Amino acid sequence: MLRKMKPLEVEACPFCNLPEKRPGRWGERLTADKMKECRWVRPELTAKFEFLEWTEDWHLRHSRFVGLCG
Repeated sequence: MLRKMKPLEVEACPFCNLPEKRPGRWGERLTADKMKECRWVRPELTAKFEFLEWTEDWHLRHSRFVGLCG
């Protein structure tokens, strides 16, 4: 699997809201330490989601997968 992903790899994180400053209650937030373990890839497909609202920490609340866009 990693060999297939190699051509899609990019150096920098594509998300402007990362890294997060502090870990979440259950460790779910992506901090700078956790980002060292990540591999970033250029998307071939994008997904569409709907959500109810943004939380105070700028996370999606009650998100729902709608479909793929190609």
